[in-house]
Amino acid sequence: MVDPDRELSNDPGNINNSELEIIDLDNQKLNSHNFQFTPRVRVWLSLATIVSSFLLLSLVLGNLLHLALPTLLTLPSSQRQTTANAPLFPVSLITVRDHVAYAATTDNMIYALRTSDGTLLWHNRYVGANWLTTLHGVTYITTVSGLITALRTQDNIQLWQHRLPAPAIQALTLSDGHGYIITSENTLYALRLDNGALLWHYALNARISQPIIASNGVIYVSTGTGQLDTFNASNGSLLWHIQLSLPIAQPPLIANNIVYLGSGDNTTIKALRASNGSLLWQYDLSSFYAQPLLLTHGKLYITTFDGMVYALRADHGSLLWRQQIPITVNEPLATDDQAIYLHTISNRLYALQALTGSLLWKSQQSNVLTFGVTNSAVYTATIEGNLSANRGKDGTGIWQHPFLFSMPSTYTLSRPLIIADGAVFIGTSDGNVYTLRANDGHDFWRYAIHL
Repeated sequence: MVDPDRELSNDPGNINNSELEIIDLDNQKLNSHNFQFTPRVRVWLSLATIVSSFLLLSLVLGNLLHLALPTLLTLPSSQRQTTANAPLFPVSLITVRDHVAYAATTDNMIYALRTSDGTLLWHNRYVGANWLTTLHGVTYITTVSGLITALRTQDNIQLWQHRLPAPAIQALTLSDGHGYIITSENTLYALRLDNGALLWHYALNARISQPIIASNGVIYVSTGTGQLDTFNASNGSLLWHIQLSLPIAQPPLIANNIVYLGSGDNTTIKALRASNGSLLWQYDLSSFYAQPLLLTHGKLYITTFDGMVYALRADHGSLLWRQQIPITVNEPLATDDQAIYLHTISNRLYALQALTGSLLWKSQQSNVLTFGVTNSAVYTATIEGNLSANRGKDGTGIWQHPFLFSMPSTYTLSRPLIIADGAVFIGTSDGNVYTLRANDGHDFWRYAIHL
């Protein structure tokens, strides 16, 4: 039985190289017969020896390549087809941070790739690893069983490990040199990020309902009973708490010393003072709100399950506009300087004018798998396997990159799509991480994971 939480060695195994002794047959004399090959025969024998050696070398190299786990391939722009001999495990991106792209396969193997050229920095299997977070050149991996491992990102060297007394139920939240996490026993733990030492812990009275939020030296914890607790991040002392009638449906949003959250039956948005939890304003929605709140340029954007989109003034909650779309939203909202983008459960992408809420454009087909936004373009991946960039103001195309899968009905692109370091990153269900240049869609690099 393999210990699922043990640290695996990255040292390669020793390879025993066999020596091949070559004897010059021309110089060997037969004792019983003074027999010599003619020059023509010797030439043919030499050619046969060379061909046999070449075939043997090809066989050996072929087996070595087949056994190799990772293979780095650089594709020319004309070559778009993935390998026909597809790997077993799909690959999905986890995050792109500090010029490193992290990807994971379904067999719990994690890969760290340099974003500039796709070079493999390291890979390792962490059985039971559910969460990965990274900050300032350190990667933190948390397993379901409660083992937290801190690794140096550049070379996978272990810095420290901390074993929680109970299974973890969420990722490590990083803030101001500390990490915060909650176990299945409803206990909040604070660790030092430099060495993993325990700072403090606090026993909650209920199971959490949303991820931990850390902001300005305060930790915010939402429980399944509708309670919002706040703690001093340095010592764990309880600052204030409020009781709502139902659990909070989405993570609280903290900005400008204001806490925004859904309350009651989750059709009401409240704004609280971060200092003491007192109410600043509240706004009643037409239905339950469906995605995390989005705050930008002093506006709070909210979507509901009945397809309504709201824009409120973040400081006092007055309605700026609301817009009805045909169906509820499937992914968190995204925005640039001019528009709000919504991906619906009908697989369409809608762009609304940020100032008025009027419809700018929508995708022509119901085939959007996922999307990402920058100030220069909106990037979409389709169910059929196309990646494209469109202008945010009117939806017109900038570039399109089709992926020709060897088995189109089986293999697809994978969520999420990430834009970072001037490139678009996405994984595929046949074991590839693709990276395209964001400005023109040309192939940048591809990393193929072979079993």
